[in-house]
Amino acid sequence: MIQWGMASTANSPSSGGASNRGFAAVVGCSPTMASRLRNGKRRPSGELLIKIIHEYELDYEDATKAYTHGAPTFGAYLRSTVFNPTWGLESNERRSNGGRRDAA
Repeated sequence: MIQWGMASTANSPSSGGASNRGFAAVVGCSPTMASRLRNGKRRPSGELLIKIIHEYELDYEDATKAYTHGAPTFGAYLRSTVFNPTWGLESNERRSNGGRRDAA
């Protein structure tokens, strides 16, 4: 039976990202499966997909769109929203700063 709720603070996107073990504990899969999902080697079952969406408060439409495009796309989506949510922002900042992390 699935119990819904927000992922713990340590594993939430606002904390800077989840670890494989933390993600696995929150959504109820093994750390190995978490790694395979993260790296785009596997897609979750429908039930696990719904649990990931609810636990991490992901946009349903974006998540299911990434899911339907295959494991590599879904893995990239998870990396950008759950595992390392600031990655895209950091990359944009580096581009605007000539490749540096800070403007100083």
